[in-house]
Amino acid sequence: IALAVFATVAVALVRSASLSVNQASQVAEMTEARWLAENHLAQLRQIPREPGNFPSRGVDRQQLYSADREWELVAEISDTENPYIRRVEVQIFNPENLDQPVYTLIGFLGQH
Repeated sequence: IALAVFATVAVALVRSASLSVNQASQVAEMTEARWLAENHLAQLRQIPREPGNFPSRGVDRQQLYSADREWELVAEISDTENPYIRRVEVQIFNPENLDQPVYTLIGFLGQH
């Protein structure tokens, strides 16, 4: 009976450890994706705002390499109700799963 109890406890501990490792890797992946999205938005915000240099509407796709892995960045710039402000949605994807973004960041850019 003691061996059966030990086996049950050992299986539970191994499963718990496995779930913890999986969760830690998901947190690391989300953190890296968030940094990439925030960095892209910061780069857009650093572009000097001159009359002909306000970002236009559209979708930009980029292949990124960070933390020893590849990422897919999709940035969509769209209008808002205010003609001097653009909405920016940055999505970071794992190239192995382009159906679901790892992280999505929404921000705004002002013309002035």
